Amino acid sequence: MIAPMLTILTAETSGSDASVLIGNIVSTAVHLSSKDALAVVETYKDAIISYIDRVLLGSKTPVSYSSVADLRDFLRTFVGNQFEPLFKPSIAKMLLRSPEAGLPTCLWMLETLDNVDLSSLYLEVFADTLASNLLKSSNGSVRQSAADLLAVLADTPKTNEDAVKAVEIITKPLVLGRYTQPEHRIVAYRLLGGIKTDNSWVSSVEILAALIKMTGKETQEAAVGALFTAIGRHVSVIIESLRDEESTEGYEKCKEALKQFSEAAVKGLALPERSAVVRQGWAADAIGEPLWKAIHGGLKSAWATEYIQPLVKALAATAEKATASPLTAGSSGTLDAHVGFALALRSASSNSVVDVEKLVSLVTGAEKSLVLWDKVYHKCTSLRECVWLLRAVQMLFARGCDDARLAKVLVWVLCKFPNPSLEVSRVGLSTVEYMSGISAKRLWTMMAPVVLDEMTASAEKDSVPYKWTMILRAVVPKNSGSMDLLESLALAANHPVVLRNHAQGSFWISLVQQAGIDPGELCHSRLAELKQTIRQTMVNNDTSSTMFAAATSLVKDLVFIGGDFVALQLLNFAREDIDPTKLAEVSAEDIAVWQTPAGQLHFDPVSSKEAERNNGKKKEDWAEQLEREIALKRGQVRKLTKEEQALVDRQHIKENEIRARVDSSYKGLHRGLALIRAVVNDSVASACMLEAMHMVVERAIIGGKSASERLAGPEIYTTMLALSRVADGLEAGLRVPIAVGILRARGLTGVVPADWTRESMEDLATR
Repeated sequence: MIAPMLTILTAETSGSDASVLIGNIVSTAVHLSSKDALAVVETYKDAIISYIDRVLLGSKTPVSYSSVADLRDFLRTFVGNQFEPLFKPSIAKMLLRSPEAGLPTCLWMLETLDNVDLSSLYLEVFADTLASNLLKSSNGSVRQSAADLLAVLADTPKTNEDAVKAVEIITKPLVLGRYTQPEHRIVAYRLLGGIKTDNSWVSSVEILAALIKMTGKETQEAAVGALFTAIGRHVSVIIESLRDEESTEGYEKCKEALKQFSEAAVKGLALPERSAVVRQGWAADAIGEPLWKAIHGGLKSAWATEYIQPLVKALAATAEKATASPLTAGSSGTLDAHVGFALALRSASSNSVVDVEKLVSLVTGAEKSLVLWDKVYHKCTSLRECVWLLRAVQMLFARGCDDARLAKVLVWVLCKFPNPSLEVSRVGLSTVEYMSGISAKRLWTMMAPVVLDEMTASAEKDSVPYKWTMILRAVVPKNSGSMDLLESLALAANHPVVLRNHAQGSFWISLVQQAGIDPGELCHSRLAELKQTIRQTMVNNDTSSTMFAAATSLVKDLVFIGGDFVALQLLNFAREDIDPTKLAEVSAEDIAVWQTPAGQLHFDPVSSKEAERNNGKKKEDWAEQLEREIALKRGQVRKLTKEEQALVDRQHIKENEIRARVDSSYKGLHRGLALIRAVVNDSVASACMLEAMHMVVERAIIGGKSASERLAGPEIYTTMLALSRVADGLEAGLRVPIAVGILRARGLTGVVPADWTRESMEDLATR
């Protein structure tokens, strides 16, 4: 069966798609280890090789990735080390004749064959061809394919010789100025930045020398970024190699390379204002990135003192100069100043030559701060600027700074950054995680007011480009065991905008578990504090609707964790709030006064006085209104007499007292009903059910009478419905009718939906 298929597939008329079927047949035979099938494939080995040579390597148009990749088992098992003598001539011909077809095929073969050293073959035989295609081709796809292939070759050389060869291919035309187009140079810089070897300092020394030569020539902004990023990567390699203090050939060469870099960097940092892009490239990418990593590992060697500390000192001087006029510095970017500040603080324990305390006081003690002034950091628009701003923030926090402006910077980056992206979010979240590792309680105490304000503001938006759940998770270190932290996070974790991102379960409980704390233990040990938090939030007149909702959501969490014991304690708040005595004192007239806007009078004592003088014959409303409008148009506003003004003032005082009394009753009823609904959410124990029903029926419905209907409106119906839905022993079809029947029996028909008022009470009772 296999032989006829291979005969057809390897025929002269077969196209490149046949290679997929050939590859599947061979792969099946290899994986099943079938001797008969492998023998057949061996018989057709020459035919398959001829097919590859003729169809894939002889194609004038690009073939598909699967056409090459699916033959991997055949090339590994039946070709192996014979690849070069079998296919080298065809590859050379293809690259010269049809590079747009040959380069992708070569790349896919390099990625597919792991048992054949194709990188050495390509670099040795086809180096000039690859460089020519990258440099001279007018076809954009050819240049891109050559760059992709060189990138893989630079990333995967197996020997130092291959690495050096790859460096020569890229650097020779670069240093000679043959890459006239910026996009070509960007490709070259990125390739040089990605070269790796087992003994990496060998190629890094050569690459660094070539790249330093380019720093005085490169001016195009995007190319400058790629150039200094590549420099920074190889400086990191050299610094790591220098940590080995033994006298080796590599140590001396790395030391000399670092010396040349340090000298060039000092000159780069001293460039004038008009060269800001190059100066910032030196500061952030070439110096900042490698030193940020290296300082963490300690820099106390002689070579570090000689070559690294001068760079830190120069950058710190830039930062100190910028503190005098941060907004002016911000006109050309504060990036290099932020780099200098962050590195100076990070190197404070490594024999620093910088007066760190002075630098910190200049930043934290000023209202117009280099790091903490919003007019300065709002100018940060790129990922690189964001990274160094946050590094400056985390270094300040690490030194004990608890300035509230630090929290504003963090929230701005996480929630309001002008160019939000996944990378910016990752950097922001990792900064919060780093700071929480230092002191999560300090961090949240500082962040809480800013975060809660921003949560309330974001609640009005349909969508936001960030997730509050991720931000709060970053605040809580894993297995930290901090009950204080989780207690203080309880309201924020139950905020409506947070729950919007957390569809299932309780987010606060998930944070408690993330911290390695038993939710039951936290609930019972901190119940008094959590109850106080709920009470203060719900009673506070300045509490927003979203924070009120967060408090009721926290009630649901506590009842879910603590059950009947916690529910009964929380219901005591509802008992205090729903006061039938106060509700019974509220009349319809009082409610009319309460509904009148503050500053206006419900009852006009002056008009009433006039009516009395006219023997009780008050003017018609329309006539009075007409006279007032005419008077207003003429600018004639009658001034009240002293007696009339005294009447008005006394009425204002009286109505304000009524308004305050009714408002207190309304808020208490509203809080109590909301708390009852939160307690009976989904399910509740029978004892709690009876207590909740008692408070609603006896205190709100019977005790409050018509006042409850006018003040709470549909809330009473919603609460009764919630109670009936979780009551034990009731059939599903009877739950709503029973709730409606109780309300209608007490005369609260106005809160019941119209559909439930058409049926007579007798018919409702017979259900």
